[in-house]
Amino acid sequence: MRTNLRLALRALVRTPLTSAATILTLALGIGVTTTIFSVVNATMLAPLPWPGSDRLMDLSMTVTGADSPEPELTVWSYPKYLTMRSLQRSYEDVAVYSTQDVLLGGSDGTERVRLELVSGSYFPLLRAPILLGRGLQPSDDRDGAAPAAVLSHTLWMRRFGGDTAIIGRELGVETERVTVVGVASEAFTPLSGEVQLWLPMAVAPRLSYPELLTERWNHSFDAVGRLRDGVTPGSAAQEMTALGTQVDAAHPLPEVGEHDRWGRRRDHCARRARIPRWRAPCSSCSGQWGASCSSPVSTSPTSCSPGLRGAHASSPCGWQSGHGVRRSSRSC
Repeated sequence: MRTNLRLALRALVRTPLTSAATILTLALGIGVTTTIFSVVNATMLAPLPWPGSDRLMDLSMTVTGADSPEPELTVWSYPKYLTMRSLQRSYEDVAVYSTQDVLLGGSDGTERVRLELVSGSYFPLLRAPILLGRGLQPSDDRDGAAPAAVLSHTLWMRRFGGDTAIIGRELGVETERVTVVGVASEAFTPLSGEVQLWLPMAVAPRLSYPELLTERWNHSFDAVGRLRDGVTPGSAAQEMTALGTQVDAAHPLPEVGEHDRWGRRRDHCARRARIPRWRAPCSSCSGQWGASCSSPVSTSPTSCSPGLRGAHASSPCGWQSGHGVRRSSRSC
């Protein structure tokens, strides 16, 4: 064994260029293989970070541009979300969320953090694990409710040193004073990815502008739903397709049937979709507001054929009626 090792080392020394090229090739090959496996494992093999994630559906809309027939994904306005939520019967509940950077102030200084504004159903719907206190609840989202906040485990440890007395402490978020009601578990993965703070949606108009939750044409919110027991993705898709005309009727202007000032026609769409760790919409469909598509939840964005991002390219879509109906597999 020693003799063979000495001979191998001598051979490497005698041909240094060849030896260096061989070692470099092996290193690159191992590195590329490891990277590919890591991506495949994270996107297709590893379990998703939400309990019962196979029942989660991402609900989105599409915009058809004047210069392109291919639909583009967009998100919900708050009034259209409320209409859809009140009419649907396929989901245990539906929640919306949106992110922005805000200034977090306290006795120990001010810093900029990533905030996720969420409806009251967000934490219960995702079955988010809470380390201290509680998550945000529907009661926190009502008009007149005291502004509540949930901290991420990272922010709690970094800024507050893991202080268990943080519950009940008042913090400044921009011009708002909020009370900490909970700390999320380190295991919780937000739908928006790297988030350090959660506030109820009722606070959003005071952080942005007063009409944010009343303008039906301001599409700023991603939506997610959890299927009821016994409801299949296909039946949920059919229901959402049917609900499209009702959402259209409730919000007829300025988008439905018309073009906006940029020459784009807006349409509703709701479908089961992949939910990446850092952003939500990933698959797509086309048609009237409220149309439905389906594809299993995943943890990273994928790319398929144009206009069918995140959806299985071989699945048919019901274009004839103007509503997209799609179900796809885990992979593209």
